[in-house]
Amino acid sequence: MHILIFSIIMKNKIKQLLRLTMVALCAGYSCSPAPDREKQFLHPPAKYRFHLMAHRITQETDPEAYVDTLKAKGVSGVVINYLFNENVPKDSIYLKDATGWQRLNRVVNILKEKGVLVWLYDESGFPSGDAGGLVLEEDSAYEAMGVVLLKTGNVEKWQKPDDVLEVIYEYRQGDERYEVCTRRLFEGTAAAANYGRPYINIADKKAVDAFIRITHDAYYRNMENMSGDVDAVFTDEPGLMEGYIDVERSWPEGHKYAPVSWVMGFEKRFEQQHGYDLMPKIHCLFEGDDEEARIVRVHYRQTLASFVSDAYFQNISDWCNVHGTKLSGHINNEEFIHEHVAYYGNLFTTLDKMDWIGCDVLRGTYSRYMDGRHIGPKYTGSLARIRNKAGTVMVELCPLERHFGAEQEITDGQLRAIAHLLWLSGINYLNSYWPVERISDPNAFSDYLGRMGYLLDGAVHDSKTGVYYPVETVQALYKPLHTVHMKYRSMDGEIGRLEKALQNLTVELWNHQCDYDFLDAQAIEEAEISDGMLHIAGMEFKVVVMSHVQVVPLNVLKKLELFEKSGGKVVWTGWLPQHGVHPDETAYIIGYAKKIRLSENPVGEIVPVINDRMQWAGDPKPIVSRYVKDGKPLYMVVNNTDQPSDIQGSYAGAKGYRMFDPGNGNITKSDVCCFRLHPYSAMFVLVN
Repeated sequence: MHILIFSIIMKNKIKQLLRLTMVALCAGYSCSPAPDREKQFLHPPAKYRFHLMAHRITQETDPEAYVDTLKAKGVSGVVINYLFNENVPKDSIYLKDATGWQRLNRVVNILKEKGVLVWLYDESGFPSGDAGGLVLEEDSAYEAMGVVLLKTGNVEKWQKPDDVLEVIYEYRQGDERYEVCTRRLFEGTAAAANYGRPYINIADKKAVDAFIRITHDAYYRNMENMSGDVDAVFTDEPGLMEGYIDVERSWPEGHKYAPVSWVMGFEKRFEQQHGYDLMPKIHCLFEGDDEEARIVRVHYRQTLASFVSDAYFQNISDWCNVHGTKLSGHINNEEFIHEHVAYYGNLFTTLDKMDWIGCDVLRGTYSRYMDGRHIGPKYTGSLARIRNKAGTVMVELCPLERHFGAEQEITDGQLRAIAHLLWLSGINYLNSYWPVERISDPNAFSDYLGRMGYLLDGAVHDSKTGVYYPVETVQALYKPLHTVHMKYRSMDGEIGRLEKALQNLTVELWNHQCDYDFLDAQAIEEAEISDGMLHIAGMEFKVVVMSHVQVVPLNVLKKLELFEKSGGKVVWTGWLPQHGVHPDETAYIIGYAKKIRLSENPVGEIVPVINDRMQWAGDPKPIVSRYVKDGKPLYMVVNNTDQPSDIQGSYAGAKGYRMFDPGNGNITKSDVCCFRLHPYSAMFVLVN
């Protein structure tokens, strides 16, 4: 009798749980009526479609007619701002004139009435941070600052050069005497070469507080309903001014100084984080390749990243969240880890403070995009995925083919090919500088993006392969240069070889119908392990690739050991680990390295481990990325060639397939997976 009562109670509880589950599911995509789902796929909502960087929209004489024209061409959202003018002098009326705010409010009202999404651009012209010069006008101490190391030998009376600010530390190391001096960072940097004006120190919270007060607070005061009307605030390429990009013309032999970034209070936070005084070892930031110097450089970049994260990204994100919007945008040069290190300390631990993580793409032709640019969105898309921020991931499309005289080569097909790899990498929201008028069929292109975004919304990437983000290795290797720091891209150096290896690995995996996500130290350390898999943010990884890793935190290495013992696979390729991020980690890591077998063919070791039940055939071979949607396998199948490809797929145990064509919105049900992919096109296959 008791057993019967218990059974009835459990059945009722199960029924109740099922009802609650069905209610929850039906609130989202998975239980929507099929006709509604098909209609949404055919006519995707605005957030998934084409959006335009429309800086000068407030200067239109008839903004309503202009918005109607944009909508008719498939534009579903815009990024706008107050009286945009790249040539506005700092003593202009930027953010101060009532007429400008009236124009902005009028345009926002028109956009909202017509169902066009609105983002705000936070600057008078990139890079974001100085409010068109108003921040530095308030206090010149907010300017980007660095330190340089001067060797003075045995000189007893040393005269400070006029082109440095102050001596903050001096000491002897052996027979050498060092003077550590602060210096404004402008000559030869992006501030001089690209912007033509001094720039703020984004590691200085006081400087960023001034930017927020001058810019964001002004928008909130003067807009009629910023919290309700603005989906996101777009910040554009903020960065530290470390590293030269233009020195040869003025300094053919290189600049006399090779600075690193600095901010007041740096040495205090460094000691709090790492337990020792940086200043007697500060020469290690500039010279030395022994283990101590390399570890000091890692610690320096970790501390620098914490300053940038707190002062800029977290600071502005906090403001946005309080005021009913989100922080998005992108940073500078996402494609290269040495740029991550120079401009931010660590891309992953700074950019992850954005609400909606973003990147930019500076190429509009597929071949140029694949020349090293394809990996930038993998960093940002992977970061969004492993930090549970994959809902909205932005890309700014800004093709620079005009600099190569190749604008005419940008076609709808070329843009689709790039979009495939963007969406496959985790991007799902496009803001474009490429004019809608330059797209042959803008409505079709907007629908295409929208259908990809709609279908992938809520899907969990299921590549089963993680690639370690080797930022600690680059932090250890990176030293400031007297010449352009793009020389680190050269294959002559270790950093260049590391970067190129990751670019090549990406292409090789795609060529074998495999995909991956980057995993940083934080993701691995926080991962759960079971049944031979790392569980990170709802994703499962069977394989972790350690490509060209010289420096690895001991906690990461020990987590990977547990992963292997559970049945997971770790593939080491390129280099053996040499040490950790603390001196007491070295002995263990060297001992572990003796057991490592470096792989000459990492992809050949990855494919059998993944052992995907879907097998693909086609000529040309497609690029394939796997997801899980509503508990079912979903495949994105891409033909990025100029030839058609007849595709056949076979999934062991499949009861049927649904094929979603983003080109025409058709959904086909079939017992077999067989379709033609036209040049520069994709198909999504959902397995039943």
